[in-house]
Amino acid sequence: MVEKKYYLNKDGDLYFNDFVLVIDGDDFRRKNLYQIHLGEKATRIGADTFEGNYLTEVRFHKKIKWIESRAFANNKITKMTFSRLEVPEIAKDAFVGNPVSQIIVPYETFEDYKKVLSQVDFDQEVQIVSNIENKFRKLNEEKVEGTLILIKACPIYGVYTWRIEKEEIADLETKMAKDENKLDFGDIELNGITYQIYKDDRNMVMIYRKNDEEYQDVTYADFEVIYSDARKAIL
Repeated sequence: MVEKKYYLNKDGDLYFNDFVLVIDGDDFRRKNLYQIHLGEKATRIGADTFEGNYLTEVRFHKKIKWIESRAFANNKITKMTFSRLEVPEIAKDAFVGNPVSQIIVPYETFEDYKKVLSQVDFDQEVQIVSNIENKFRKLNEEKVEGTLILIKACPIYGVYTWRIEKEEIADLETKMAKDENKLDFGDIELNGITYQIYKDDRNMVMIYRKNDEEYQDVTYADFEVIYSDARKAIL
């Protein structure tokens, strides 16, 4: 049971304090909830906790480890996003009674998620997409002149996290023009394609394509090649 001082229900929009590790009890069942914002440190969602509401989307943060029986049963959930690299334990009936159609999971453990989610009951066929592929899809829908889709590898506590971003070409060129350290620039050839590499003053690695002075967006296929064949050499 979560103490009332650790959550706020505002017109069906439910917010949890980051101090809450376990979310369970009967306080959130059939309460006309439309959105929930789980705290970033939540590790467990108890049995039946959010059953019988009107949730349409759920985002699970990096600490989530357990989602118990019927935790989200009988809602309106169509989309879920998981951020934790290690796949949480998910009860077979955790999401029954929902029209789930898409689940976004970390690229690095995509196959692990597919294996676990294949054992979970869904009311219809579910598309499982990696966070990287999903980001490429979104950016390709945005047609903005003078921008470039590139790959960034960002160091966080000594570990590189991969991101896909759309950058203003003018901003990128200005930044690189100010850098006089030639060691910050390089390139690598994979499958007949040359990729340019630039490491900025924060050790963020940017990987992009430029042929004959013309920039080209990096694609999801490019990312798969770089991640599987060259990431150690690049970083």
